[in-house]
Amino acid sequence: MMVVLLPIFYLKAQGRTQPVEIPAFTFFKLGDNSLFTQQDLSSKGKIVLIFFDPGCGHCQEEVEAIGDNVDKFKDASFYFITMQDKPLIQEFVDKYGKKLKGRSNVTFLHDGKYEFITKFNPSEYPSLYVYSANKRLLKYLHGPKNVNTIVAVVNQ
Repeated sequence: MMVVLLPIFYLKAQGRTQPVEIPAFTFFKLGDNSLFTQQDLSSKGKIVLIFFDPGCGHCQEEVEAIGDNVDKFKDASFYFITMQDKPLIQEFVDKYGKKLKGRSNVTFLHDGKYEFITKFNPSEYPSLYVYSANKRLLKYLHGPKNVNTIVAVVNQ
């Protein structure tokens, strides 16, 4: 785990900022391992990217809280992204994200090429990015947040 965290803190120390527009990327869908790029993101409503680690307690709490409150989010598509091994991701989804499974506006993605950190510059787990439908950054949140804060940010 420390190996993964070091690059994040290094990027934060370098003063890099989050991208104003969603950069090109290639991730893989958890279920069928199909390619998923920025062109596959929803073109309607808000785009919410959540960078997480399956072993992160705050990430576990956040995904559970989002699942408990999923009906409060208006016109938003959620993309949960992690670099960890697929069995760990699946275990995480089955345990903490079970209320989000099967929802048309929720996708779990594997960053098998380790692109997220260098392209999105997260400062810690979890990191949440809210983009508009035209893929412009509206808000960046990092670290543990109350679900009411997340609902307010996504729905504003």
